[in-house]
Amino acid sequence: FLDGYLVRPWAHERGRGGVAVWDVSTPCAPELVANVLDEQIRETHSTGLSRIGGRWIAVASLGGVQFWDVSDVTAPSMAFDLALEGVRYPDSYRHVVMSVFWQAPYLYVGASDNGIFVVDATDPTAPSVVGRWSAVPEFRIGQVIVIGNLLYAFSSEGSVAAVVDVRDPSAPRAIPGGRWSISNGETDRFDRPLPLPAYFGHVSGGYAYHPRIGIGGGLAIFDVRDPTNPTFAGDFDAPDGDGGYVFLKEGVAYVGLSDYGAAIDVTDPSAPELLMRFELTGDLDTVTPFGNVALVSVDDDAVDGQASAIVPVFEAVDRRGPTVNMVVPTDGATDQPLSTRVGLTFDEFVEMNSVWRGSVILREAESGRVVEAHLSGQEGVVSLWPTRPLSPATTYTLTVPAGGVTDLNGNPTTSTFRATFTTVACAE
Repeated sequence: FLDGYLVRPWAHERGRGGVAVWDVSTPCAPELVANVLDEQIRETHSTGLSRIGGRWIAVASLGGVQFWDVSDVTAPSMAFDLALEGVRYPDSYRHVVMSVFWQAPYLYVGASDNGIFVVDATDPTAPSVVGRWSAVPEFRIGQVIVIGNLLYAFSSEGSVAAVVDVRDPSAPRAIPGGRWSISNGETDRFDRPLPLPAYFGHVSGGYAYHPRIGIGGGLAIFDVRDPTNPTFAGDFDAPDGDGGYVFLKEGVAYVGLSDYGAAIDVTDPSAPELLMRFELTGDLDTVTPFGNVALVSVDDDAVDGQASAIVPVFEAVDRRGPTVNMVVPTDGATDQPLSTRVGLTFDEFVEMNSVWRGSVILREAESGRVVEAHLSGQEGVVSLWPTRPLSPATTYTLTVPAGGVTDLNGNPTTSTFRATFTTVACAE
């Protein structure tokens, strides 16, 4: 959502599509504002946003990633198509870009069997690859989510996920113990988790959410608050489903399960409960919540001319503001590198126009000096990247003031969030 408009990159997995912009201020009567076509755009699975030198989104293309200028959201234009080594089509899973995550100024690209590319996109009209990472043992990278100096890598239709240290974006490194097998909690006779495949995922509030595709479907939940020891937290079983994508809003997981969608209460991760089913003819993979409604989308052309529907979820208008439910580094952390970036997750998507230097603030605790930083966000994650290395042996305070950051309905945060961390005593 940008400037109150819904921005919808769309394309077939084999290319040809565009970026559509909708006015959904009246959800019962959405209006198409723009629909700019492109031959090379590919099914993108995620959309990154940066506001450095303008305003830009990043999406997948047949040979890599595209950068679109959305300074005027009603007239998007493709600015640059960056080719990435080994990325090619035709192939739906092995060699294509599956996801992007923009922790501005760097873009992280999940590229399936090609691993993860790190792209310096300070200037989106002249981006360049500065780093690359592949898992050992290898797994097919689907989704990547970056929170602070931690990157969460989810396999595409695989049963593996991992946490990666990206304090040096040019040289990502696996975190010892930070790899786990996705499961529904069942174990074999040796008490080892029985791995089940999943498709994409989400991280919020210290938990990773995996839409399962094995033995029917469901939602596996893992506690990742300790990145060196992710542990199973709970599972929702959907024997008639098959996993797609998942997003969180105020303790509810909105999951596409292919045959249908589901709103699942995950306020207690150990005992998730079904609240509502969503039905739409086709491969229903995506349910995106905003306000008291949800945008339900299919992944095929089962019904000619119909891809999405806006569905009411709650009768009451959404009056609740977003809440910070996770911060990296954790509050009180010590010996943090001078390259530390701060990552926050909120319990719902936030309006990025409300994320600015007055609503997400990093200061030196003793002097009160404000740290100049780039701010960006994606899918409920907000990133703060200092423009210069931090000072050694210094305590920093992160503040999200009450009344600053808002959700997509314009509801502001109701209380001030604060967290501190201290850097290492000397430069690394």
